[in-house]
Amino acid sequence: MTDPKEERAYQLANEHWEYIRNVLEKHKEFPHIIELIEFHYKAAAVHFYGHGFEEAGKWTE
Repeated sequence: MTDPKEERAYQLANEHWEYIRNVLEKHKEFPHIIELIEFHYKAAAVHFYGHGFEEAGKWTE
């Protein structure tokens, strides 16, 4: 079974990546650089999403 929070994290990362990708393309970044940035951006976004839940728990206790 997949963790719903993890699924949501990946969904949000993918959705927001489209915006970032468009910005990079408008600035005429090289395609191979965009691919590298995509990997790191999505990994960081998913990781940071988890920290958001940790922080939210501190405020609700």
